[in-house]
Amino acid sequence: MKLHQGGEFSDSISVTKSFIEACKSDNGSIVVDTLNVWHERLSEFDYEAIGAKYKSVKHETMTAAESCSCMLIATSAPNCPN
Repeated sequence: MKLHQGGEFSDSISVTKSFIEACKSDNGSIVVDTLNVWHERLSEFDYEAIGAKYKSVKHETMTAAESCSCMLIATSAPNCPN
């Protein structure tokens, strides 16, 4: 995953690459797929969506709109009722 638009100069990318290489050296069967989020069409992730995601992680009760937001994030479902 590309974590920052800073490319190869990004500290987060350097740390991530080091972590992945350490894991791969410990377990040679690890396969890494790269997703550049700056070049993908992703669902909107706004203030309401992050709030819903936190509720989901904490297993808290969500409104219908929050549940829909989590479903959209998880599956990119196009027909979620409002």
